Amino acid sequence: MDLQEELDVKAYWSLFVRWWWLLMILASVGIAAGYGLSQTKAPSYLSTAKMLVRSGQNPALPTANDLASSQGLAQSLETLIMARPILEEVAGEIGWHGDLDRLGSKISVTARRNVLEVSARDGDPGAAALLANTTAQTFIDDFVEGELGLIAQLRVSLLQIGITDAEDASLTSTQVAVLSSLRIIEPALPARLPSSKGTRRNMVLGMLLGLALAALVIVAREYLDNTIKSAAQMKKLTGFSTLGTLMQSDSDERLGSSERLGGGRSAYGPSTIHEAYRFLQTNMDFAAIGAGGYRSALVTSAVPGEGKTTTAANLAVSMALDGKTVTLVDSDLWKPRIHHVFDVDPLVGFTNLLLGEREIGDVAKPTDIPGLSVICSGPLPPDSTTVLRSARARETVARLVSSTEVVIFDSPPLLVATDALMLSALVDCVLLIVAGGHTRADAVRHASEMLDQANPKIVGAVLNKMPKKAASNYGYYYYYTDSGDRNGSDRSKKRGRARRLLAKMIRR
Repeated sequence: MDLQEELDVKAYWSLFVRWWWLLMILASVGIAAGYGLSQTKAPSYLSTAKMLVRSGQNPALPTANDLASSQGLAQSLETLIMARPILEEVAGEIGWHGDLDRLGSKISVTARRNVLEVSARDGDPGAAALLANTTAQTFIDDFVEGELGLIAQLRVSLLQIGITDAEDASLTSTQVAVLSSLRIIEPALPARLPSSKGTRRNMVLGMLLGLALAALVIVAREYLDNTIKSAAQMKKLTGFSTLGTLMQSDSDERLGSSERLGGGRSAYGPSTIHEAYRFLQTNMDFAAIGAGGYRSALVTSAVPGEGKTTTAANLAVSMALDGKTVTLVDSDLWKPRIHHVFDVDPLVGFTNLLLGEREIGDVAKPTDIPGLSVICSGPLPPDSTTVLRSARARETVARLVSSTEVVIFDSPPLLVATDALMLSALVDCVLLIVAGGHTRADAVRHASEMLDQANPKIVGAVLNKMPKKAASNYGYYYYYTDSGDRNGSDRSKKRGRARRLLAKMIRR
């Protein structure tokens, strides 16, 4: 199996894992519908009359050629039995006054070697047997009458040219052969039990129809879903490498100082989400090798609601827990949120630095996490773009970088304001936060084109809010946190190890 085939198999498997529940539900509905349809059918009875077909001049001593000819004749007569003239005669015999097509739907004919089986189905077992026998006998009478008529015409023609029966005995032997060519060897009898309602067949058909419908829904959903769902899709769309993938966290919207990383050792310490941000830090370090490292990072997104503020706050906390001195700056001058996360006063902050009204020490507020300081947005200007485009903004960023090891800027979304574009030209690294399964591809593409214009040294994507069930669908490590106590964290670690083991097995 080559690489492309392996990727296709993984893609199909991932598709099945995401949608197995829909396949099961619609297949079960189809099975139930097939069973219910079968139970609504009125009971019907099936009776069969069998006719022997013989071909040859000597029916008593048939040759191999006669047997082969009989089989061919039986197959030819199979379709003639359902001819409309035969049905009209049958209708007259049994007193049928309804539609002939409906009468024909009750009859079926099957050729088995040189035996013709005429079957009839009806709600009355006696009526089914009568219909089968009448159809068989009517066809025999009609066939014999027709053949004898042809022989009679031939005899008249021979007499006109002076040839009598005594001179040509073949007509007599042909007449005898016609009379014995068709006969009923087993008449139809009224059935004692109703025939199968086709329950099993209908249930299988219902299941197949349910699966087909589920497949159509899945294909339509996948093709119509224009959201980013994987690192490979992100790379293909923008060219950006995915530096981290963060699972959906139940505590994203209730960040407190000790809850910011989902709990941990004492007040702050290792946790599954802390490991997720360590993983992100490591990839940022690798990405910065060719660029000479980074001292400043901008966290932004294409559109609102993708979790950029949460990511910026958790990344800053994670770096501080790893022993770095970090300054988190709220440069979102449209809708600042960092002051809500850390519960600090937002009235003095970044804009005061940009205006030269305050020094860094005046606006940087320490937190209860050692090594982490927070600078809030400060008063919001009427035109933030003009402020960030000024030479003083570049000087302010440079002073912030020189005052600490790492500066992390939380900025507004790229498609909401040009602030992030202005700041991206002033920092070393830009993290584009993309909510997996929520952010549309066209928005991400537009945002990536804007970042290409600013051309920062390092640009990477972070897939955020990925469903927890997606952890087992990929080949590298993901982390997530469950809200709750330390035991919940331990359980999540065990599940994470199981998912990683499964992912390795799939890769092999």
